[in-house]
Amino acid sequence: MRIDVRRDRKGRFMPQLIGKHERRFTGFNDKIVAMYARDMTLREIQRCLAEIYSVDVSPDLISRVTDEVMSINDANHGAGPMGNTRSDTST
Repeated sequence: MRIDVRRDRKGRFMPQLIGKHERRFTGFNDKIVAMYARDMTLREIQRCLAEIYSVDVSPDLISRVTDEVMSINDANHGAGPMGNTRSDTST
């Protein structure tokens, strides 16, 4: 089957689901992090995304998303490689 698609020479096409210059839809990373926070394994998250969104997501992508969020979280909370770096010693 051949499909003829006209070129958008003037750049008027506006994507509806995934915006221009984006690789994933808004909130996709949040969905992955929410599942990870519920102690789902990478493979369980992969299966869940396949069932819900009918997309094939690699465990590597899931790992990169969770690692990125964890590094941002660590930076925001001042935890370094040796754990919490706060000098508060009260008990």
